[in-house]
Amino acid sequence: MTSEGTFEEGDGVRERIAYMFMVGILILLIAVTFGVLGKGEYQPPKKEEPKAYVPNVFA
Repeated sequence: MTSEGTFEEGDGVRERIAYMFMVGILILLIAVTFGVLGKGEYQPPKKEEPKAYVPNVFA
């Protein structure tokens, strides 16, 4: 007997649980991301204007 054609009863359930777990983590990640950004606490860093570099020729 070969095991190529056999299908164990728990494989489908295990696969379904794994997919639901991954989808749940994805939803949680999106919810946390939008929760932090939606609160308005996150402030992106301000761009500093580059200071003009003047080489000292007489040094």
